Amino acid sequence: FAVGVLRAGTINGRVVLDTFLIAVSLAVAAIPEGWPRS
Repeated sequence: FAVGVLRAGTINGRVVLDTFLIAVSLAVAAIPEGWPRS
């Protein structure tokens, strides 16, 4: 997330939002579906 914001050069709300959503979606996708539910 931080790398994407730094690569953008300027702090733009749209870039921050897009990068944040990508980071969250990758984190959720990394959770295996086979984990036991508590």
